[in-house]
Amino acid sequence: MRALGLVIVVASLSAAARAQLCEGYGAARGTFPEDQGWFRQIEPPGPSVVEVVGGVLHQSTLPFAEPACGMPSMEEQAGYWFVAGEPFDFEDGISFDLDLRVLDSEYTTAPCTDWPAAGVMLTLIDAEGRTFVAGFGSARVFLANDLRATAGSPSVVEADLDTTTLRSYRLRVDGPLATLLVDGAPLLSLDAYGDPFPAATNFVWFGDGTTWANSDFETPRFRVATPGCCRADLDGDGVLTIFDFLAFQNLFDAGDLAADFDGDGELTIFDFLAFQNAFDAGCS
Repeated sequence: MRALGLVIVVASLSAAARAQLCEGYGAARGTFPEDQGWFRQIEPPGPSVVEVVGGVLHQSTLPFAEPACGMPSMEEQAGYWFVAGEPFDFEDGISFDLDLRVLDSEYTTAPCTDWPAAGVMLTLIDAEGRTFVAGFGSARVFLANDLRATAGSPSVVEADLDTTTLRSYRLRVDGPLATLLVDGAPLLSLDAYGDPFPAATNFVWFGDGTTWANSDFETPRFRVATPGCCRADLDGDGVLTIFDFLAFQNLFDAGDLAADFDGDGELTIFDFLAFQNAFDAGCS
């Protein structure tokens, strides 16, 4: 549980829920997530591959190593980016958008606990400690409402999926309903909260979040947003720039309904016009 132990310490920066959380990362800028408002955690400290090449962030915590009952060997490493202490509430809604290509990501269960684990994980924990987590292996994905849920229980749903091609993912939470969408289409969903996580609140992380399963992956962008966010600020940096146009173009090309700016359920030229109008209106 080393990675989760760090999560508890870092995520103790809780506060009352607020209206919005807007944090985005775009590799097209040629910088790392920590240069765009995210914090980076590596555990245990040591060398790992983190580079930005050609507008793509590449991270690797390989090689895999065999853990012994939850105690990883020193070759295993967790490496992820997070935001903590920015209050949000699932009842208000929140979504995490991610373009991801998995090069190598182990899909397994945590030793001695049977908790599901994957080398690439995305986790949201709101102000009440309620949790939704998505895991991405090389050929399988899961969605859970409790970090301690047992694989195969009603708190975990799974599906086979080729994650080794670049896909657009969205983890969308509206109250107790969480949905994992892939290339704009729903794949997995849960419609109930699990038990609140005991010591972590207001925490969002993405990356190799466990020392039980290492990974090698690429991403050009990811973004977490609540409904109060400026809609045209698709990269979540608080300002409107050419990178928001690039983010919109990528969403549109991927068929992701996050680009459905006119709200008709389809992606058409009118979405370009609606995005342009939102951009021109600016953000207060």
